[in-house]
Amino acid sequence: MPEVTQSNDAVGVDPALAGAAGVRPADAGAGEARSFLESSGQPGTGVAAVEERAFSTLDGLRGIAALAVAAYHLFFISHGQFLGFASRLRVSFIAVDLFFVLSGFVLAHAYERRLRQGMSVAAFMSLRIQRLGPLYLLSVVLAVAGILIADLAHPGPDGWPTLTLIATAAAMLMLIPLPAFGFGDRSLYPMNPVIWTLAAELIVNVAYAVVARMLTLSRLITICAVAGVLVAAACWMYLNLGVGSYWSNAWAGLARAFYGFFMGVLMFRLYTARRPPVVSGWICLAVLTAVLVAPLPLAWRPPYEALCALVVFPALIYVSAGSRLSPIGRSICAVAGTTSYALYVLHFPIGDLIGLTVEKLGWNMRSAVGSYGLLAVLVLIAWIADARFDRPVRRALRRALSAGLRGSAAVSA
Repeated sequence: MPEVTQSNDAVGVDPALAGAAGVRPADAGAGEARSFLESSGQPGTGVAAVEERAFSTLDGLRGIAALAVAAYHLFFISHGQFLGFASRLRVSFIAVDLFFVLSGFVLAHAYERRLRQGMSVAAFMSLRIQRLGPLYLLSVVLAVAGILIADLAHPGPDGWPTLTLIATAAAMLMLIPLPAFGFGDRSLYPMNPVIWTLAAELIVNVAYAVVARMLTLSRLITICAVAGVLVAAACWMYLNLGVGSYWSNAWAGLARAFYGFFMGVLMFRLYTARRPPVVSGWICLAVLTAVLVAPLPLAWRPPYEALCALVVFPALIYVSAGSRLSPIGRSICAVAGTTSYALYVLHFPIGDLIGLTVEKLGWNMRSAVGSYGLLAVLVLIAWIADARFDRPVRRALRRALSAGLRGSAAVSA
C-alpha cells in the first residue's frame, strides 16, 4: 500500500490552531512535516533540502511497487485476459511488505517526535484518514459501478443480490470487513481485495500512536521480533506470503503489517543514528525491480518471499534513504510517488471496468501490446485521479478542518 505512506498530512494546518488539534505549535508546519514524497522537486535549504533530495528514491520505490502489484493483478481484474503477462510477476505481491516498511519509516520521520511531545492519537489518525480517505471512497464507488455494470452485462443467478450489494458497499464505506455471503468468497473486502492493506495500515497506525511515547529501542526490537516470527510462520503454513486478504489468513496480514511498519520505524531510527553509505538511487530502484520480477522455481518462492519481507526490504529502505538522484531522476520519482497510492487503491475497480469493456467489444488483449497498454491506461487514470480528485479534496478537507478549529478556538475564548 503504496500509499499510503505520504507524510504531508499536516500541511495546511494553521500553526496558531495546532494546539487544539493536539499538535505543539512549534511543530506545526515544521520542515520535517513537509512531504518528501510529494515534493515539487524545488530546491530548498539546509538539512531539510538534503533529506528531501535523498528521500526522492523512496518515491521511486513506491512507484515501482505499486506498478508491480497492479501488473500482478491484471489477470484477475481483466477476466483472464492477461495470464501470460501476470505469470512473469509471480512474487510481485510481496511489494505490499515494502509498502508497510515505507509507511513506518515515513511516519516515524514525520510524526514520531510530535507524538512523543503530546500529539493526540485522535489528531494523528484524523490526518491519516484525511490522507487515505478520498481515494478509498472513490474506489468503493467505482467498485459498485463495476458490479452493477457486470450484472447488467451478464444477468443471471451468479450476480450480486441487491441486499448483499448494499450491505457490502455500506460496510466498505466504513472500512468494515464483510464477506460476500453466498458467493464462496470469504475475502475481507470482496469489492476490492487490496483494501485489506489499508485496514491493516490504519490498525498499525493506531497502535503506533498509542505506544509512541513509550516505544524504547528494546520494545521496538521486541515487537519486530515477535511479528517477524509470525510472518515466517505464515509463509511456512501457506507456502507463500500472498496472504491477508481472506478471513482465514487475516492474522497473517496483520503480522505482515506490524512487522513491516515497526521495522520501518526501526530503520528510521537507525538512519538518524548512523547514515547509510551514499549510493545512486538508480541502483536501489534496479534492485527492487529485480527482486519483484525474479523468475524463481516454485519450491524457492516461500523462503525467497520471507527473506525479502524480513530482511531485504528493510535494508533497501535504509540504504535508499541515503541515496542520491539527479534532478531529472528526482522529478521522475516524484511523479511515480504521488501517483502510486491512486494506482494501488484504484487499479482493481478501474481494471475491472476496462476488462468488462474489452470483453464486450471482443478485443484480443492477450498480446504484449494489449497488456502494457492496459497498464499504461491504469497509470494515466491514477495520475488524473491524484491530481484532479485526491489533492483538491484533501485541500478542501484541510480548509474545513482549519475553519472548524478556528471556530472552536473562538468559542473557547
